Amino acid sequence: MTAELQAALDRYGDAYLRNHGFDEPVIWTPEPFVQLQWPGPEILDIDVELLQSMLSDGIYTHHLLAKELKANVRQVLRAIDAAPPPTGASVTPAVWKEILPPRGYKAPHLLMGLARCQGVHHDE
Repeated sequence: MTAELQAALDRYGDAYLRNHGFDEPVIWTPEPFVQLQWPGPEILDIDVELLQSMLSDGIYTHHLLAKELKANVRQVLRAIDAAPPPTGASVTPAVWKEILPPRGYKAPHLLMGLARCQGVHHDE
Protein backbone atom coordinates (compact mmCIF):
# COMPACT_ATOMS: atom_id res chain seq x y z
CA MET A 1 0.00 0.00 0.00
CA THR A 2 1.19 3.50 -0.74
CA ALA A 3 0.64 6.66 1.25
CA GLU A 4 -1.64 7.99 -1.50
CA LEU A 5 -3.78 4.84 -1.51
CA GLN A 6 -4.01 4.85 2.28
CA ALA A 7 -5.14 8.51 2.25
CA ALA A 8 -7.71 7.77 -0.48
CA LEU A 9 -9.14 4.82 1.46
CA ASP A 10 -9.36 6.98 4.59
CA ARG A 11 -11.21 9.71 2.67
CA TYR A 12 -13.63 7.14 1.22
CA GLY A 13 -14.20 5.55 4.64
CA ASP A 14 -14.90 8.95 6.18
CA ALA A 15 -17.39 9.88 3.43
CA TYR A 16 -19.07 6.46 3.67
CA LEU A 17 -19.54 6.79 7.44
CA ARG A 18 -20.91 10.34 7.11
CA ASN A 19 -23.21 9.24 4.27
CA HIS A 20 -24.68 6.58 6.58
CA GLY A 21 -25.15 8.97 9.49
CA PHE A 22 -22.15 7.96 11.60
CA ASP A 23 -20.02 10.67 13.15
CA GLU A 24 -17.11 8.39 14.01
CA PRO A 25 -13.46 8.39 12.95
CA VAL A 26 -12.30 5.95 10.30
CA ILE A 27 -9.23 5.05 12.34
CA TRP A 28 -9.19 4.85 16.09
CA THR A 29 -6.72 3.40 18.53
CA PRO A 30 -7.77 3.19 22.18
CA GLU A 31 -5.44 4.44 24.85
CA PRO A 32 -4.03 1.61 26.95
CA PHE A 33 -5.50 1.24 30.43
CA VAL A 34 -2.08 0.79 31.95
CA GLN A 35 1.27 2.12 30.95
CA LEU A 36 3.50 -0.85 30.30
CA GLN A 37 7.02 -0.94 29.02
CA TRP A 38 6.66 -3.39 26.14
CA PRO A 39 9.69 -5.44 25.15
CA GLY A 40 11.44 -4.66 21.90
CA PRO A 41 11.74 -1.53 19.79
CA GLU A 42 8.86 0.70 18.77
CA ILE A 43 7.51 0.21 15.26
CA LEU A 44 8.91 3.47 13.92
CA ASP A 45 12.22 3.43 15.80
CA ILE A 46 13.97 2.59 12.53
CA ASP A 47 15.07 5.17 9.97
CA VAL A 48 11.76 5.51 8.07
CA GLU A 49 13.24 7.99 5.62
CA LEU A 50 15.98 5.52 4.67
CA LEU A 51 13.41 2.70 4.46
CA GLN A 52 11.22 4.69 2.10
CA SER A 53 14.23 5.74 0.05
CA MET A 54 15.33 2.11 -0.32
CA LEU A 55 11.83 1.08 -1.36
CA SER A 56 11.64 3.86 -3.97
CA ASP A 57 15.05 2.70 -5.28
CA GLY A 58 13.55 -0.74 -5.91
CA ILE A 59 14.99 -2.58 -2.91
CA TYR A 60 12.17 -4.86 -1.83
CA THR A 61 13.93 -7.86 -0.26
CA HIS A 62 12.82 -7.90 3.37
CA HIS A 63 16.06 -9.40 4.64
CA LEU A 64 18.18 -6.80 2.82
CA LEU A 65 15.99 -3.98 4.15
CA ALA A 66 16.27 -5.38 7.68
CA LYS A 67 20.04 -5.76 7.42
CA GLU A 68 20.56 -2.21 6.15
CA LEU A 69 18.23 -0.78 8.80
CA LYS A 70 19.68 -2.90 11.61
CA ALA A 71 16.24 -4.23 12.46
CA ASN A 72 14.38 -7.50 12.17
CA VAL A 73 12.14 -8.34 9.22
CA ARG A 74 8.94 -8.09 11.27
CA GLN A 75 9.84 -4.55 12.41
CA VAL A 76 10.55 -3.53 8.81
CA LEU A 77 7.21 -4.91 7.61
CA ARG A 78 5.32 -3.22 10.43
CA ALA A 79 7.10 0.08 9.70
CA ILE A 80 6.06 -0.15 6.03
CA ASP A 81 2.46 -0.69 7.16
CA ALA A 82 2.62 2.17 9.68
CA ALA A 83 4.30 4.65 7.32
CA PRO A 84 3.68 3.54 3.73
CA PRO A 85 5.98 5.06 1.15
CA PRO A 86 4.59 7.77 -1.12
CA THR A 87 4.70 7.23 -4.88
CA GLY A 88 5.14 10.90 -5.69
CA ALA A 89 2.35 10.57 -8.26
CA SER A 90 -0.09 13.41 -8.72
CA VAL A 91 -3.42 12.39 -7.21
CA THR A 92 -6.79 13.99 -7.79
CA PRO A 93 -9.00 12.94 -4.88
CA ALA A 94 -12.60 12.00 -5.53
CA VAL A 95 -15.35 14.01 -3.87
CA TRP A 96 -16.98 10.94 -2.34
CA LYS A 97 -19.97 12.74 -0.84
CA GLU A 98 -21.04 13.55 -4.41
CA ILE A 99 -20.35 10.03 -5.71
CA LEU A 100 -21.78 7.82 -2.97
CA PRO A 101 -25.37 6.73 -3.60
CA PRO A 102 -28.10 8.52 -1.69
CA ARG A 103 -29.34 6.78 1.42
CA GLY A 104 -32.83 6.40 2.72
CA TYR A 105 -35.95 4.57 1.66
CA LYS A 106 -35.93 6.02 -1.88
CA ALA A 107 -32.28 5.20 -2.58
CA PRO A 108 -32.83 1.84 -4.41
CA HIS A 109 -35.44 3.45 -6.69
CA LEU A 110 -33.16 6.39 -7.46
CA LEU A 111 -30.29 4.05 -8.29
CA MET A 112 -32.47 1.92 -10.58
CA GLY A 113 -33.63 5.08 -12.37
CA LEU A 114 -30.03 6.19 -12.79
CA ALA A 115 -29.06 2.78 -14.13
CA ARG A 116 -31.91 2.87 -16.67
CA CYS A 117 -30.84 6.35 -17.82
CA GLN A 118 -27.33 5.01 -18.41
CA GLY A 119 -28.61 2.00 -20.37
CA VAL A 120 -28.00 -0.58 -17.64
CA HIS A 121 -30.81 -3.13 -17.39
CA HIS A 122 -31.56 -5.24 -14.36
CA ASP A 123 -34.18 -7.97 -14.25
CA GLU A 124 -36.54 -7.30 -11.36
